[in-house]
Amino acid sequence: MAADTPVDVRLEVSGVPNGTVRFITDEGQTHQESLGASGTGTVVWRTTASLAAYVRAEVRHPKADGTLGKGNTMAPDLQ
Repeated sequence: MAADTPVDVRLEVSGVPNGTVRFITDEGQTHQESLGASGTGTVVWRTTASLAAYVRAEVRHPKADGTLGKGNTMAPDLQ
């Protein structure tokens, strides 16, 4: 496959009401979508091998106060 061939990254999520899905690559965060109250959804992001050496998916519940949080904090903020 050529390095510029389009590739769809697809993540099916369930059980995360009002959650956030993030795709992170070697270039940093590249895509973010929110899930609805049902907590179920499919997130698709298109890239190429030349633009993303790897892709990591993060699925996060909202914080207790309902905010998304920064996604890069530690300890008490992650509880």
